[in-house]
Amino acid sequence: MKAKSGLLYPLIFLMIFSGCASSPEVAQPELSFFSLQNFFKAEINRLNAEKPEVEKRIELNGQSESLKTSDIDWNKELSFFLESDINKPAWLHSYEVDTVTKNNQREISYKALEDKLLVRTLTLLFSDKAKNPHTIKIKRSTKNLFYTSDMDLMYSTQQYEISSKSQTLLGSQKDLNVSCSWD
Repeated sequence: MKAKSGLLYPLIFLMIFSGCASSPEVAQPELSFFSLQNFFKAEINRLNAEKPEVEKRIELNGQSESLKTSDIDWNKELSFFLESDINKPAWLHSYEVDTVTKNNQREISYKALEDKLLVRTLTLLFSDKAKNPHTIKIKRSTKNLFYTSDMDLMYSTQQYEISSKSQTLLGSQKDLNVSCSWD
């Protein structure tokens, strides 16, 4: 009986402490495309810290309104850009990538290969050997039985513009233009 219990205690000890070993970290998938999520999260943090005074102009179906403020919810303000990130594993082969360099400027363009993708094109403009783009241009398009919507977005470090046209099945059309700039 003692021989059995002599093996039993070390076996229990080994089972208990081997279960406490830290599990290996799950590797994050390598990003296939430029990450708009990472870029815009950093921009949101920067803008929240700087709290720049913003001049914003909104035009909806020909009626416009302007305002100046430094009280901006940058997460909400840049949500269309955040939602345009194409860096998803399922879309690895869904975009054609083209890179052109000339006059110390690099342009990386992503073009959707499938009609169902919301982001049709994404263009990044970089100065010289910069890690982050100085300008981002996005074309989004949605078409279904009930409505069509086309949206152009442009972002640079001191401004953004959004231009959207949508039309419902019943013929109602909305044209929206937003421009926002800061120092």
